[in-house]
Amino acid sequence: MAEFSRRQFLGLMAVSAAGAVAYSGCTPFPTRNEFLAQSTALIPEDLVKGVDNWYASVCRECRAGCGVVVRIDEGRALKIEGNPEYPVNRGGLCARGQSGVQALYHPDRLRGPMRRSGERGSGQYEDITWDAARQALLSPLRDTAGADTLLVVTEPLAGHRALVVDRFARALGGQHLAFESLPQAVVAAAVRMKHLKCIRI
Repeated sequence: MAEFSRRQFLGLMAVSAAGAVAYSGCTPFPTRNEFLAQSTALIPEDLVKGVDNWYASVCRECRAGCGVVVRIDEGRALKIEGNPEYPVNRGGLCARGQSGVQALYHPDRLRGPMRRSGERGSGQYEDITWDAARQALLSPLRDTAGADTLLVVTEPLAGHRALVVDRFARALGGQHLAFESLPQAVVAAAVRMKHLKCIRI
């Protein structure tokens, strides 16, 4: 192996530095747009970069409440799969649960409050501001507050959602009623029987 003298080493470093400066001088200076951070919600769908993360959650597309894991890459949800460790669905997930990503990013999704502008059933709506929506909601509630006539009807809720709705109804002098047209008591009982495998159809 050849040995370099101090003079040769310094000369080689000088030539390398000069080459690097000459090469960088040939490249154009980055424009302002190249310095802007790209929105993680608007990045191209086919862009693959970074390391993806999986987060466990619960599907709310229907009342079954199946366990899911969501694949997140660069802050964007890309895929929803069933959670194999969840006792309700044990890794299975229907098409409705799989479409949760489309509900999140679909261009026709509701982006804000809307008010019916035509006859009931006509499907005609107009965009309104959040202040107008809040006023339209609170005006009739103020009229019935304390009159013992307010009834908040929802599907069966659990956890913090049920607590929030119940406190909301009580604060206005009313009560909360959970109504379920098709009771899921049989499905819930089957899920509790761990020696049986529950199959949803």
